Amino acid sequence: MPRAPSRAILTVGYALKGYFPERHFAEFSARPHWSAAEIQAYQDELLQQLIRAAYEHVPYYHDLFRERGLTPADIRTAADLPKLPVLTKEIIRREGDRMINQSMPRRKLAVTQTGGSTGRPLSVTYPRALASASLATMWRNYARCGWQPGEVIGLLWGFHESDWRMPAWKMRLREFASRTCRVDPYDLGPQQVERAIRRWRAAGATVLVGYPSALTMVARWMVEGSPGGSPGHMESPAGSRCHSDSPVENRCHMESPVGNRCHTESPVGNRCHTPPSSLTPSLPHSLTPSLKGIFTSAETLHPAQRQAIRRAFGCPVFDAYGCGEVLHVACECERGVMHVSSDWSIVEFGEPVAANEAMAASGAADASGPGTEGLRPLILTGLRNTAMPFIRYLNGDLAQAEAPDCGCGIHFPTLKLGLARSSDLFTLGNGRVVHGAYFTQTMFGADGVDSFQYHQTMPSRIILRIVKGRRFGRADMDIIEKARRLVDEHSGGATAVEVEYVDEIPAAGRGKHRFTRSDVVAVGSPGVRE
Repeated sequence: MPRAPSRAILTVGYALKGYFPERHFAEFSARPHWSAAEIQAYQDELLQQLIRAAYEHVPYYHDLFRERGLTPADIRTAADLPKLPVLTKEIIRREGDRMINQSMPRRKLAVTQTGGSTGRPLSVTYPRALASASLATMWRNYARCGWQPGEVIGLLWGFHESDWRMPAWKMRLREFASRTCRVDPYDLGPQQVERAIRRWRAAGATVLVGYPSALTMVARWMVEGSPGGSPGHMESPAGSRCHSDSPVENRCHMESPVGNRCHTESPVGNRCHTPPSSLTPSLPHSLTPSLKGIFTSAETLHPAQRQAIRRAFGCPVFDAYGCGEVLHVACECERGVMHVSSDWSIVEFGEPVAANEAMAASGAADASGPGTEGLRPLILTGLRNTAMPFIRYLNGDLAQAEAPDCGCGIHFPTLKLGLARSSDLFTLGNGRVVHGAYFTQTMFGADGVDSFQYHQTMPSRIILRIVKGRRFGRADMDIIEKARRLVDEHSGGATAVEVEYVDEIPAAGRGKHRFTRSDVVAVGSPGVRE
């Protein structure tokens, strides 16, 4: 479809849902190229607005400021933030509605949940109007590979129960309006992989967005041989369509997806394709000829996964980092350097020894474990969510600062991620491959559950370990029973879920909690079992 009509369709499609990312796109795209002084001044302005809202309208922060003898005038720049203590998940759960801005009408708020890297669901409230700015930021990231609004985005991203039960005509309409082509990552097998590639090709997708493990599975099947024939010999039937959805409605997709270390000297915005000489003749890049870039998020992107995805699809891979509590934190430039989204987040690096006690209280990683030399606990402040401010939030991931300027033209500061979240792939008893994020979603709403873990020991058996909280009750038991039924439905009765109530769930290597764990190695997994 020509660019102008497709962009108009995108604009109208989102406007009908109350989203207006087009209004923000030009400004958000220009901001990374501002001078460091301009970026700092803008960030200070956002921070001061956030602090005033928190002090005046959020009971928890109002009391915290009074206890410490502080006023909003005392917190004007990022350098002032250490005057406040870190915020942990335990504090958020304890304070409940006292974390919410009392001046905002509830009808203008949306509530989502995130399992995060600790496996403990956390409710997050944000203004509905924030979705437009979030979409514009995702578009800014995609534009780093040459994508432009109106071009089709292929999604290998989270499905919900409502999506599976939605009429096909409605899904097609959403695809058309949002210019997306969505494939269910919770149902991956040889036939589904072949169908996904056909759909993306028929739709003319120029960008793919997905979980690293799921994209790696697709990539390896492309290289090693498709189930329907040799690589490069799939037919693309006319009229082939795929189901899709607005990225705004997918709570995970609010995080900014992006990622690959494509070492090139090309300026920002160039397509930066892998040179043809680096691809072997047998690779099926002809199956996805329109692709400009692959964007990954929501999991740690391992080097072997990055290499497999790039080799199969023949285009650069960009990684992005975010979390449901703060949304956009950082994404890579075309040189493979991860830049902090300074117009969304302030990133501080804690001291390992001083932060370990607080991190343990938050169910997070031990910052002094083996393999973490030079890394520090991330302390995040989200600048745009005034409905539920996350100020100095300890989310459990590790990183370190890098050189301030990589020379790509983006003047946002940089960081190097260390230990972050991970999701395994599950191979069910009927051969169906399911992404670990599916299991996390089954526990959304279980507010009385302190912690959980799905552990697959064999294709026919999954253990669901539950640590009960003080508010555990009938509603939580109903969610657990529903989760068991959903897995039974997906596996055709070939995989049973056994529920175990335990006092604690041991952390994996380096102190990290894994909310999904499979001992059945699937294609696309990093191949590491802790």
